[in-house]
Order: sequence, then C-alpha cells, then structure tokens
Amino acid sequence: MDEKTVGGKAYNLNILTKNGINVPKWGVVNSSDDDFVIEEDKLYAVRSSAVGEDGSGNSFAGQMESYLYIKPQDIKNRIQDVINSANSERIKFYREQNGLSNDDIKVGVIIQEMINSEVSGVAFSSNPITGKRNEVVISSVFGLGEGLVSGELNADTFIVEGEKITKNIVEKPYKIIFDRENGFGTKQEPNKEPIAPSLTDNQIKEIAQEVKKIVEIYGKPQDIEWAYEGGKLYILQARPITTLENILDKSQQEVIWDNSNIIESYSGVTTPLTFSFIKDVYTEVYKQFLLIMGVEQELIEENSDIFQMLGLIEGRVYYNLLNWYRLLRLMPGYEINAGFMESMMGVKQKLNQIPKVKSSHKNEYLRLANLIKSLIINLFKLPKDIEKFYKYINATLLPYEDGKLEGKNSNELVEIYFELESKLMKKWQAPLVNDFYAMIFYGLLKKSLLKIDPNGTLQNDLLTGETGIISTEPIRRIKQISNKICKGDNAENDIQEFIRKFGNRCIGELKLETITYKQDPSLLQFIINSYVKQGIIDLEKESQHEQEIRRNAEKIVKEKIKNPFFGFILKNARLRVKNRENLRFERTRLFGLVREIFLELGKNFAYENIIETHRDIFYLTKEEIFNYVCGTSVDIDLKTIIKNRKEEFKTFENKNPSDRFSTFGIVYKANQFTAKDFDITPVEGDLSGIGACAGVVRAKVKIVRSVAESSGLEGCIMVAERTDPGWVPLFPISKGILVERGSILSHSAIVAREMGIPAIVGINNLLSVLKDGDEVEMDGSTGAIRIINNV
Repeated sequence: MDEKTVGGKAYNLNILTKNGINVPKWGVVNSSDDDFVIEEDKLYAVRSSAVGEDGSGNSFAGQMESYLYIKPQDIKNRIQDVINSANSERIKFYREQNGLSNDDIKVGVIIQEMINSEVSGVAFSSNPITGKRNEVVISSVFGLGEGLVSGELNADTFIVEGEKITKNIVEKPYKIIFDRENGFGTKQEPNKEPIAPSLTDNQIKEIAQEVKKIVEIYGKPQDIEWAYEGGKLYILQARPITTLENILDKSQQEVIWDNSNIIESYSGVTTPLTFSFIKDVYTEVYKQFLLIMGVEQELIEENSDIFQMLGLIEGRVYYNLLNWYRLLRLMPGYEINAGFMESMMGVKQKLNQIPKVKSSHKNEYLRLANLIKSLIINLFKLPKDIEKFYKYINATLLPYEDGKLEGKNSNELVEIYFELESKLMKKWQAPLVNDFYAMIFYGLLKKSLLKIDPNGTLQNDLLTGETGIISTEPIRRIKQISNKICKGDNAENDIQEFIRKFGNRCIGELKLETITYKQDPSLLQFIINSYVKQGIIDLEKESQHEQEIRRNAEKIVKEKIKNPFFGFILKNARLRVKNRENLRFERTRLFGLVREIFLELGKNFAYENIIETHRDIFYLTKEEIFNYVCGTSVDIDLKTIIKNRKEEFKTFENKNPSDRFSTFGIVYKANQFTAKDFDITPVEGDLSGIGACAGVVRAKVKIVRSVAESSGLEGCIMVAERTDPGWVPLFPISKGILVERGSILSHSAIVAREMGIPAIVGINNLLSVLKDGDEVEMDGSTGAIRIINNV
C-alpha cells in the first residue's frame, strides 16, 4: 500500500493490521491492495485519509469531516462529502499555516466497521503537556470518543509511569452513543454514573501495553484512538505526536551549563577545531590531577563518564557544571572543596542538588587521611615540580617554536601534534595542583579575615603589589618601545623581539582561530600607538602606591590576627596566585604552537585544493583533519563540511545563550539554552561586583570588546565582558577596570592587583547598563559602582 496514494491514516492502519494489532475491519477507496467487502447488516465509519494527514509533521486532526454509524447505502454520499471537505477554506488555511501546498490535494477515504463502544478515548505514548517520554497519558469517556476529541465532553485522565497509575476522575454528566431510534448517527444522553471511573485498572494497563507495542512498531511517539466493545480493546487509528518535537522532557537527565571563568578564555563563538582540541585536554588533565590527589585509578575508571568537562552550546564554550562538582566529590572533603571552587570560578549561584558519583569501596576516613597526606606531600613538592615543569615544557616546545614548522608536510605535522600530546597531556599536573592550592589558600585567607573584615576586601589588599608576574612583562616591554619612539629612536628590533616572545599573548589567545601579533603585527602597533599617545607611563609610582596599600593591610592583620598559621596561609596564597598567572603563560606557548601546527596543515590543505583557504581549517575538528591525513576519514568532501559549518556558525553570532542554564535529555533537542531561574533581571542605576584591587576612580567609561575598539581608552575606565592575559597591554592605558565576568582569582583581578589599577570583576548586567561616555565612580575595594552621569 502506497502512502502517497491512500494517505497517512490508511497507511498507518495497514501497518497496524499487518503487525497483529486488533483494528476493526476497514478498507480504503481507490486502494488496489484491499479486498474489503461492505456487509449490508453492518454500520460503518467514513473518514478522511488525505496525503500528508497523520504524517510525522502534521496531523490534520479534526480538520476534515468524519461520519459515524453510516448505513451501507449512504456510504457513497459520505465518501463524496469527505472528499469535498478536503477543499474547504478551513483546510486551505491549515495547509497555508503549516507551509503545505494547496495544489492537487489527494484524498483517500477510509471505510471502517463501526465499533459500538462502551468506553473510548485517546492515548499518548508520551506526555504531550510535560514532554515526559516515560509517561503514557490516557483520556477516556463513556460511549464514543467523538465528544472527547471535539472537546464537547469532560474526560478522565490516567497517567501511567511504569507500574504507577495517577488518576484524575472528573464528572461526566453526558455521553455520546449510537442513535438507535434513527438507525444511524449519534446522540447525547445523560450518564447514569457521572463520577464513576471510565476505566478499570486492568483496562488502563492493557491500553498502556498496547500503546507500547504500537510505539515499537513505528519507532516514534504515537497518538492513538481506542475503544472497548464487549470488553474487547480495539485500536481505531494511530498517528505520530506532532506537538512533541519542541517540548522538553524534564524527566530525563539534567545538565547545568555555566560559563563562569571559562568565558575568560573562550568568549563569543568558538570554532569546531578549538573546541575539539580543548575538550580532550580538559578530560585528560583532570584525570591526572585526581591521581595526584590520591584518588584511586579504579574509582576514576568507574566514573569515566564525568570527565566530559566542557560543552559547545550554539558555538559557545560552557562548563558541564555537574561534572565539575562530581569530579570534586571523588575526593574526600567535598563540602570544603566545593565552596573554594565556587569562589575561584566566580560561580554566581550555588548548586541546588547533590552530584551523584560511584563511591569508593575503601574506608572514607582512610581516604581522607590519604588525601591529607597527598596534600601535604604535594604542597612541599610543588616548588620542585613547577621547576621541573618549566624545564620539561621548554625542552618539548623549543624544537618546534620560532617558525620551525614552516615547510613541514601534513604527515610530519600530525606526528608532531601527537608527540606533543603524548609528552604534555600527562605532564600538566604542576599547574593543576598549583591552581588547587591557590583555590584552597585564597579561601582560607578570606575565611581567616572575616572576623575583622566582614566585607571581605582585606585579602585583596594583602595580595596587592605582588611582583614577578610574567603577565606584566609585555607591559614593561611596550613601555620601553613607546619610550624609544617618543625619543625618536628606532624600536624595530624591540618590536620583533616582543613578537618573538609574546607574539601569542593576545586577546583570545587560547582560541586557535585567533589572529595573533605574530600573524598580524599591526594589532601590536595599534597598542604601541596608544602608549605613545599617552606618553611615558610611570608604573613605578603606581607600584609604590600599591605597596603602601599592602603595608597598611599587613599592619592591620599583624595587630588583630593572632592565628599562628596565618603567615603560612598568606605566604602560600600570594605564591600560588602568582604561580597560577605565570604558569598560564606556558599554556599560552603550547596553544600557540598547536595553532601554528593547524595553520600549517591549513596551508597544505589549501595548496592541495582540499579546502578553499588555509583558515578554513578552523571549521573542521582535529579528528576530521587527522583522519583525512591518515586515511580513516568517513567524509572526504571537506569543502562541503566547511561550507555548512560556516553557515551554521554564522547564525550562532546572532544568538545569545544565557550565562547559566539547564538542559534535559538530548542537549540539542528541544532545549532553549535559557533558564529564567538562573537569569538575572537587568537593573537600573548603580552596580556592584567583586572588589579586586583597591582605589577610587571617577571617570568616563569606554566599552572594549577587542583591540580595535580600544581607541579612545586613554584616561577612561575600561569596561569589558571578560579579559584574558592578552588584555594586559590595555590595562595601563585605563584609569580603572570593570569586568562583567570573572572571579577574585581571574586573570584581570590578579594583574590589576600587581599593577595597582583599581578593578572590579563579576559585575552583573554591566554591559547592558553602561554605555560609552557614561561617567561613573568605582571603588575597587568595596566593589561599588556609582553612576554619576548617563550619556
């Protein structure tokens, strides 16, 4: 039987019949596949089966005419009436609204033996209201189901979830039955037991089981009409549930996505190549981190599903936050770790559920003792481990840096990538362990000061003015360059040396697709020109000011803090935070080398006409690239893949997923990537955030999203959504720094403290409230922002 000839409803009935489902005898007009014979002593239902009706996209439910209890001699006229109804204005409007053509509407007509039902109704294999795919919803009335479908009669509702049945019994004053007096058609009559349940528990279970059988036949959620006559269940028709596609199923697994902290490194849309690279990096390094912290190898393997730490939502990178908490929960002392992690990451809302993991079989007190032992050992080993890390990464990266990849063929480049991966993926423990201690000691420092500093700002003053942070080295060098230019000296060699060492330290430095100073030196020249325009910057004077803040803070704690361990805590907080920033530069070097590997691969691919331009490589995943080179690729038309990806990612530019939201079930199906529970209502007037570096500044603001937008920043307060190490050269140009995203341990906070530039981070709705030219007063100590004058 051909669906295009007989229509969707008849086609579905044919499938049900062939699969042994109890369907009343039926036939369809113009179907050569059916030998249905009309019997003179029977009554029939005549209903439509238009092409496209009861399909997966549109149901046409109730749009065309149906006729019940029709005598054999009247069937021919009713067939014509059904055909005529397909051309009604109602049907034309329905087709137009659903994007269907009104040309040449083909209508099959079903003739089906009438079931004189005692009770009837509809059943949905999935809940069409809540979206729960594991619930069967049954609605039923006494008599015929026509009153239910039309909304004329109240109906009982039963929800079946496994063995559980939830009932909603309503008053049913009337029912629709066969009009015996006329010998055809239907009539309405009072119901003798209006509040009695229309179905027994056994009937409910029988319908639910039949629904499951039909779903197995079609492989899709189904909307089913059924009826009981003489205690026997009949299935009258089945069609796909067309309204379920965009309904979320909240009974499935919830995932919380949060871009706190990660947005520092991966703001805006991130390309497939970058994401395919970083997701595997995060997975492997955190497995290694847990091993160092004394977590058993077998426990890590048993919880292998939690190490997918990142997601890509509408082109933007997010943390899978539940997996972060689950990872921490593998270590004893989870309650303490979770709080410190939230502080370090700048998470705006605490988790409202307990993350589930497969627990260790070992004694928890013994595990805690082992963790404490590992913490102590690793703390004292850390200085040597960091020293070894620097030596190891130098030895690994130096052979390939400074243009040594140029001219390599694709196979050589792939080999170099895998060599770096095998050498460094399991050698990144020192930065991770240092970050963990930075999180712990900063948390301990803040907690130690709460009694004398309830506002929680004194710890920032104690961390202010820390020297020896490599992130400020680019500033010192740009200052030297600008001084030479101001004096009329040639600074070309200095610029080239800067690019050689810091050419990858730029805005968006961890996104492989970022155009760096190495690739485009004009970006650096733009910043140098800003320094020259402003003149010589007296950083030493600013440093003296911050040292004074630091000394005053030290004087306060010396007088009021009697904790004998406080000095140890403060020393380690300072050291670990500084090391955190310095170690990030080695990550920048690694990412810079990986970027160069893929750019060289892109050049090779473009030369061989595999892709259009070398930068198209960023729209492929690393697996697709490597498989193409090594002969294991499933798709070999990379140009088409890239074309489709470019079009899709271009649409992502105009989308704005929330900073934090939940998804349920299949992430990319029906989820909207917004959540009112997590969104923060825009505010009017004054703003506040986390004070990161002390100082009160009153000035106009300049919103900066890229280097190109930094023109006119001189003497203004810089306003940004987020910052990464590549933003540092813009800091000295600014009188103050306001950042919408970030935490007290984020890059902008650390560097601002060292440089003595007042800064506030984690400011909700910053970019939606402030505009270029607005005048504000900011207090980097309290985090308060007062709007003086709006443009």
